[in-house]
Amino acid sequence: MNLLNRLTTKNLKLNKKRTVVTIIGIILSVALLTAVASMFSSILQSTINYEIELRGNYHVAYYDVPLSDLDTFRSDGDITEMSLTQDLGYAEIETKNEYKPYAFVKAYTPDALNNITSRLVEGRLPENENEIVIPTHLKTNGRNLLKVGDTVTLNVGERVNDAGEDFTQSDPYDADNPEKITSTTGKTYTVVGVVERPSTNIEPFDAPGYTFVTYVDENKLAGNVDVYLRYNKKAAKGLAAQVENSKYEYGFNEYLMMLEANPFQEFGDYAVVILLIMGIIVITSVFCIKNSFDISITERIKQYGMIRSIGATKKQIRRNVFYEATVLGAIGIPLGVLSGWLATVILVVGINYFMNKDGDALGSVKLMFSVSPVAILIAIIFGIVTIYLSALRSAVKASKVSPIDSIRNSAEIKIKSKKVRSPKIIKKLFGIGGEISYKNLKRNKKKYRTTVISIVMSVFIFIALSSFMGSMLASAGDELKGSDYNVYLSSSVYGDANRYNKFLKTTKLDGVDDYTIYRKMGYYDNVCAIGDEQYRKYIKKLGLNYEDIKDKIIAVNCGQVGDVVKSENFDGTLEIGYVTDERPFGLDYPDGEYHVISDELFDSLISDEAEKSLTIYYHATDADKLQDEIDQILITETHYFMRNLEESARQHRNLVTLMGVFLYGFIIVLSLIGVTNIFNTITTNMELRKPEFAMLRSVGMTSKEFNRMIRLETVFMGTRSLFFGTILGVAASYLLYYAGVKSSGASYSFPIIPVVIAILAVFLLISLIMNYSIAKIKKQNTIETIRNENI
Repeated sequence: MNLLNRLTTKNLKLNKKRTVVTIIGIILSVALLTAVASMFSSILQSTINYEIELRGNYHVAYYDVPLSDLDTFRSDGDITEMSLTQDLGYAEIETKNEYKPYAFVKAYTPDALNNITSRLVEGRLPENENEIVIPTHLKTNGRNLLKVGDTVTLNVGERVNDAGEDFTQSDPYDADNPEKITSTTGKTYTVVGVVERPSTNIEPFDAPGYTFVTYVDENKLAGNVDVYLRYNKKAAKGLAAQVENSKYEYGFNEYLMMLEANPFQEFGDYAVVILLIMGIIVITSVFCIKNSFDISITERIKQYGMIRSIGATKKQIRRNVFYEATVLGAIGIPLGVLSGWLATVILVVGINYFMNKDGDALGSVKLMFSVSPVAILIAIIFGIVTIYLSALRSAVKASKVSPIDSIRNSAEIKIKSKKVRSPKIIKKLFGIGGEISYKNLKRNKKKYRTTVISIVMSVFIFIALSSFMGSMLASAGDELKGSDYNVYLSSSVYGDANRYNKFLKTTKLDGVDDYTIYRKMGYYDNVCAIGDEQYRKYIKKLGLNYEDIKDKIIAVNCGQVGDVVKSENFDGTLEIGYVTDERPFGLDYPDGEYHVISDELFDSLISDEAEKSLTIYYHATDADKLQDEIDQILITETHYFMRNLEESARQHRNLVTLMGVFLYGFIIVLSLIGVTNIFNTITTNMELRKPEFAMLRSVGMTSKEFNRMIRLETVFMGTRSLFFGTILGVAASYLLYYAGVKSSGASYSFPIIPVVIAILAVFLLISLIMNYSIAKIKKQNTIETIRNENI
């Protein structure tokens, strides 16, 4: 057995190029497996980190716990961390949100500041009792301009109703039910930081107070506190049953507990997809790497015959093939794992860049690289399975070969003459070289079938996924192309002239090229005004006179001239004076039905007290700048919504680009695995056919005819591969379009560019490999080659 192993090692060293290419195939396969497993692990860990950042690093919270009971928690060996907070009370502050008139002050111990506080946006956390941090929505929702460095004096006390009952954050503010702040204590704080809005378990959406957080030393706590506990993984699994009988009110950080204790409950579907992807990788890799072992066995078949003839058993031959697989795996798997880690790091960096470079598309989410021993073990196991499955068929084949057939070199030649008969048209079109090429492909079906299938798979995957990516990128561009505006602002105006005029002021900002002030009389009413300036532009475009049409309706995509329109939002009727399919600027629904009237008529029909919806559509030279300027003008206003379509399109494009990184990375690695297989197959087959080529030359085949024969083999192989690969790729591209893009309204386009690229790449690849092999063959000595074959 040691002799066989030494021969195998020597053979691997002698065939360095094939050995290196096989190892590269293994590295790529294991790297892809490692990258897929590591990405799953990284996404899981990033989700856990995000949940901790969003809701806090705890599993269960107990509320209103006496300080004397804390020792019970400290003595529990299953608790790994304990954080304490205390409610100090409410204080009245200036705010534009009438339902949120208070600051709700909480004191956090150092552990709580690190584990419970929301993500820090600006500044730092408080370090003493005179410092405080404020939430971001104090400005965005309450329009209070308090900032880092400011000092604020708060008269903190208890919030009670007329009956003296205490109110909490769970009791919304109701102006119709009188309440007041009692037992107040004044204290001046310095604002040292701004944090994200606290999670809803600390500040519900209807809470009456903005959460302000200050520092407290644990030794200075007095009264009852809220206790936030984190348990070890084992205890966290059964925590729900344990807490049910608690004497305190409690709350769970359920999602974090599930992610840490049983992640497959949340990511089970994704895990199945990951396993399917890994299965595809294994199948593809097995098919490709298997060919390397087949080639190795074919090359050494005479050697195995000689060894069998002197007493080697079938079992020893099989073990020898598996020994070769072990040697190759011992080199390829570790390098594959390291390459997979590197690829994952690059992906994580790329994801964070693309997702956050324009408008912070993921908010505070940041993907982090996580090395999971389980993920790596899974990748290694899949890699080992891939290699040994690849070697299995070759091992069985090598052990079954007859010693006599092996020594005579006839073990691979088992074909009938009818099977290699070529059509007359082949000889007529391509000559004797074409006929020999055709017969060689027929005679070596198994060898070339592997190459053809490898090319078919690469072409199929490339065309399908490239077409899908093209459709997705096109839909990302269409998001902006479908609208003639790039910013819109919407709000409700309740007869407030000052507020209304403030909104109109935004249309006069520098950089606004065009705008529409769109007003409707009711949610379901399509009678609308578009602003006097835009209306006059619109009727000029339609060739209408203002005086003739100002008291009538311009009907878009509906009605007929002379029709009468009624509405519950105004008295009387209106007559349609003109019908068109030309939409005013800003109204972007192609088939939308609108009844456009002049602002003069609109204002005469609707009362000042009526609720009017207002939407302003802008086209700006710099949409980002306009958005910032509008925010600055409306900084003291609430209840409005603004969207920057260019920013949305950039974010959509970044998402699509990110998807492209994954898909094209997947394509490239699978294609590279296929390329290693193709290289191995073609070069080794050419090497094994040296005696055949020498004999053809010895009987008079010229170099020109020889080169023509090889090129024709390239054409036959490439044409067959492209025929099936293109059909499958185009079919798959349509299925992907139908499943993922059609719903967006985009039309299917034939993937002509991916098809052309695939055709050029296939013929270029095969030609380069063939020319490389021909260059080596031309250096051989014809007489020596024939003589060596017969020794």
